[in-house]
Amino acid sequence: MDLLTNFKERFTERFSESSLSPTEFAARIGITPTSVYRYLEGKHIPPFAEFVKMADAFQCSGDYLLGLTDEYVAIAFKEPPPFREQIYFLLQHFGVSEYSLHKNAEISRSLLHSWKTGATCPSVPNLVKRAAQFGCSVDFVIGREC
Repeated sequence: MDLLTNFKERFTERFSESSLSPTEFAARIGITPTSVYRYLEGKHIPPFAEFVKMADAFQCSGDYLLGLTDEYVAIAFKEPPPFREQIYFLLQHFGVSEYSLHKNAEISRSLLHSWKTGATCPSVPNLVKRAAQFGCSVDFVIGREC
């Protein structure tokens, strides 16, 4: 299955168990009810910030929410640092240069620059690619792991 389908299934499952209406859930995490309906219909994967809020609201790992693992453990993750800080941590932790990341991961220099300056955050599919590249969880890439 693809990432969008996996996300839709896991989001729908966790959402159904929450017993909240789309409007209540949206208000709880600070998004629009329309976004909730789009995720339930499997039309979109949320952007970075919404994805983190959803995983936090469901007290699950990002990997679980994306269907990358079947292990659901209800725990509270730490609040992640801004991604502009996390990208530097990842480069240092894995001993990867910016040039190497740019070349090997096929990330444009401008995209990498926008992550480093905090202008943008990676898309969820890009987080999955970085986790696979580094051999770690999506939550580690985000900086949520305890």
